[in-house]
Amino acid sequence: MTLENVKTGIGLLEEKKIPLVRPDDYFAEMFKSDKQMKKIKERLVNQQTNIDKFEVRKRRRQDQKFAKKIKAFKEQQKHKQKKKEMQDVDKWRKEIKSREQY
Repeated sequence: MTLENVKTGIGLLEEKKIPLVRPDDYFAEMFKSDKQMKKIKERLVNQQTNIDKFEVRKRRRQDQKFAKKIKAFKEQQKHKQKKKEMQDVDKWRKEIKSREQY
């Protein structure tokens, strides 16, 4: 019912050629005082800074996790390399012992 009334009203305004949109240079009285708008702006700024701080903390945690994984991977590679070197040394010792026997 309300939608029908709106459509009827728009039709009547168009028939009488009354503009439905405000002109671009239209200035209206503000509903809120400057004091209220200042509080709203401060609240928005605080919310944005809190969001930014949260994102920084989140990124830092992710970076720490990534660094921890990289460190573990490097340690693992280091242990593999050391194990391989020890096996090579053992092989070399066996070769030397087998040569000494002949």
